[in-house]
This record gives sequence, C-alpha cells and structure tokens, in this order.
Amino acid sequence: MSSDPYIHELLLQLNHELKNADTISDRDIRIFHRLAEHVQELIEKPEADQAPLTAKLEASIAEIESSHPTLAALMEQVASALSNTGI
Repeated sequence: MSSDPYIHELLLQLNHELKNADTISDRDIRIFHRLAEHVQELIEKPEADQAPLTAKLEASIAEIESSHPTLAALMEQVASALSNTGI
C-alpha cells in the first residue's frame, strides 16, 4: 500500500463512509469491491500501464456518483492523489 499519509487518510475516510452508508445495494457493493481492486492494483503495480486501470476506476466512480456522491467524491480524491504520486 502507498505510504503517502494523504492517501492513507482518504482510504480511512472512504472505509468509514462505506461502513456508515445508510443503504448500499448489492450492485453498489460489487462496484465498491471493483473500485477497491482497481485501487489496490494501481498501488501494487505502479510501473504497469495505468491507462486501462485508470479508465476502469473512472468508469466505476461514474457508476456510483448519483447514488453515493460522497463516496464517489472520496474515490475521485483517491484516484487523483494516486495520480499525483505517479501511481
């Protein structure tokens, strides 16, 4: 995992929001799991071609924007922070 304290804090916030979300459908849970997998892969393989994973991450975020705007915003911040660190 990234040692960047900002990214770590964002991931903690995201985890907190997920645990405290009022309602999360099975579909949204699957999307969040995919998002987590994409983020983990970006962190674990920073040297790999990031374009396909970044595109998948952005698509997953777009899927949840209307139903979970706070979670989508946090995921956008995580994606941006990862990008800023070269991941």
